Amino acid sequence: MGKKYWMYLSLWKEHGGAPGLGLFSVDGDTGEITFHKKPEDKTSFGCSFFDSARNVLYVCNETEKIWKVPYETGRIYGYKVSPEDGSLTELFHQETYCPNPSYVSLDTSGEYLVIAHHSMSGAIARLEKDEHGKYVPELICREAMLQLYSVNEDGTLGELLDVKKHPVDPKSVPRGSFLHSAVFSPSGNLLAVCDKGDGRVYLYTIDREHQELKLLSRTVTDIQGAHPRYCVFHPTKPYFVVNHEQMKDGRMMVCSFRYTENGAVEQVSAVNVLPQDCVAPPGSHYEQQGLCISEEGNYVYTCLNGPNSIAVLAWDGANGELQLVQNTPVAGEWPRGLALVPGGKFLIASCLVSGDVTSYAMEENGHLRATGSAARLQGGSYISFCKQA
Repeated sequence: MGKKYWMYLSLWKEHGGAPGLGLFSVDGDTGEITFHKKPEDKTSFGCSFFDSARNVLYVCNETEKIWKVPYETGRIYGYKVSPEDGSLTELFHQETYCPNPSYVSLDTSGEYLVIAHHSMSGAIARLEKDEHGKYVPELICREAMLQLYSVNEDGTLGELLDVKKHPVDPKSVPRGSFLHSAVFSPSGNLLAVCDKGDGRVYLYTIDREHQELKLLSRTVTDIQGAHPRYCVFHPTKPYFVVNHEQMKDGRMMVCSFRYTENGAVEQVSAVNVLPQDCVAPPGSHYEQQGLCISEEGNYVYTCLNGPNSIAVLAWDGANGELQLVQNTPVAGEWPRGLALVPGGKFLIASCLVSGDVTSYAMEENGHLRATGSAARLQGGSYISFCKQA
């Protein structure tokens, strides 16, 4: 009997999407996708993380405001997963006290959970009198929070142990600070955080003695204003990759970096992943969305909204350089979610607006080939897997 998995698709109610969670099954030998049901259909969900040791699915309610809550906040949800039938039982939901929780990660020990917040765009104008007695506006940006929680044995959230705030000078970065991802390194010693606001990737470590996050370094990722979005680490070598949300100067960039365990970072390569001869029409909305890496670390995949394609990059494990080797079309509108089925044979892409959920076979050279298996569920965002019992 082949390996089969439950697949949980977060559904995000933004840009034409619809809220909730979708339950699918995926055949790890054929890549066949089967839709089962929507276990939840009211809450807008973004990033998800599955803890296979406890069978707990963590999901971000990426929103600015929750009905009847008297302050701006999102929530984090935890669900107990049944490997037998894929059903979900809510363990908890909790306000995070900051708008738009955009990423959730569990450290390799399972003792700590990290939540990054995208916060909100724009600045608040506070009017104060200057030395001449005239009212002048003082611009204040909302701080984006990186939060560290302990995790109880049953997978519920424990104590909020530490908060790191990412303030931005509104005069130089008027949009504010936007933490979009927070990913642990394979060793578990480092946490990479992409901040779209100031264009940097931050490396933190967890000081376990004092139970707090310690900043080690921050590095400009590429073109100013391109907004670093997601990060993936090579599974065995000291490299990580960052994609960028915005197209700048006619390019959509993916960059690779070399790092050390003490947090030192240097850029190795930068690659434009737009399809050849692709030119964005005036007023078009081009963005990079999901990012993932093959299990052995030889290939990196990023999906492009606008061109509606997946770019495949080969990774030279000797020096960390990237090379674009394929751009394959994605069926549907606004590709957002991208994830590898456990076992490393297939990749799943989900489209936010059109709802297309498509399976691709991964060839030996890293190229993608559509399997012909697909489903449809509007709002498709992040993807997590649980092995079926």
